[in-house]
This record gives sequence, C-alpha cells and structure tokens, in this order.
Amino acid sequence: MNVGSAGFSTGQALYTCIAFDQSSRPYVAYVDEGNSSKATIMSFDALNWTAVGGMAFSAGKADYTRLAFSQNTGEPYVVYEDYGSSHKAW
Repeated sequence: MNVGSAGFSTGQALYTCIAFDQSSRPYVAYVDEGNSSKATIMSFDALNWTAVGGMAFSAGKADYTRLAFSQNTGEPYVVYEDYGSSHKAW
C-alpha cells in the first residue's frame, strides 16, 4: 500500500506513533522538531498527508506522543507530556 511521499514532517520527527482509524486510514502523531518541538498529528487521505487540528498544536514543547481512536466515534486522541503546561499529560 502506498502511503504517500516520504518526508512529510517539517523537521525531525520524534516519538512517532502510528494508528489506524475504523476505515484503516493511517494517522501519525509525533513531536515536530521543525515546529518548535510541538505535537502534530497527520492523516493520509489516499493521496496526501494532512495535518489534523493544525500543525504544532500543543501549548509548548511536547514529548512521548501516543495516539488512539474512540471506539464509538472514531475520533483521534493524542496524549503527550506538554512542557507548556508544567510537564503535565495533555
């Protein structure tokens, strides 16, 4: 299966996590070094990778991203350590 071109992040991607929604669409959450080390989620629409919720959406630097989906709604959820919120899970 083709999942688009390589290198879709704006910089180095750390703590990458991949998950698939109910229709097998891939999503990737990561710490985006090219955007002040903030959290980013991208999804693949069969042609391109696109940002979910905007690029670099965390309040501050993020670490340890994890991604899951609601079994009821299919909505993506990401959790991460947010330096902009006193290192709390967000």
